[in-house]
Amino acid sequence: MPPVRSEKSSAADSGRAFPVVSGALGRGTRFGGDEGASPFASDERLHELLATAGWAGAQSETREHVTTFARPEDWLPFSWSVGTRTYWERTPQEQRPELERTALEHLTRMAAEPQGLAQHNHVRYTTARAS
Repeated sequence: MPPVRSEKSSAADSGRAFPVVSGALGRGTRFGGDEGASPFASDERLHELLATAGWAGAQSETREHVTTFARPEDWLPFSWSVGTRTYWERTPQEQRPELERTALEHLTRMAAEPQGLAQHNHVRYTTARAS
C-alpha cells in the first residue's frame, strides 16, 4: 500500500463527505440530548467547564488535518486503523462487503475530482494549568 500523506490545510471539505455506515455510533457528545447544549460545543463552554473543575488559563486552537490517499483502495485499510474502526466493528459482517463496494464507488468518483481523495479532520487542542 502506498504511504498516506498527511498535511495541515485550510481548504473546506466542499460537502464531499458520504455516509459509509448509517445507524452506527454518532459523533455527538450528549446522546439523546441537544448537542448545542454540550459543554464541548464551543471553546468558551469548554473553558468554563475546565475553570469549574479547577483549571486556569484554558486556551484552545482548532487545526484542520488533511489525509490524502493515493488510490481509493488505500482508504479501506486506513479506515480500519483509526476511529472509523468502531463503525466497521459494529456493522454485521455480512453487510460489510456491500458497504465496502459503496465506499469504493464514492471514493473512485471523488478521486477523479480536482480535490482528489482528501479526508479533512478538525481537531481542537486545549491546554490549561492547575490552579
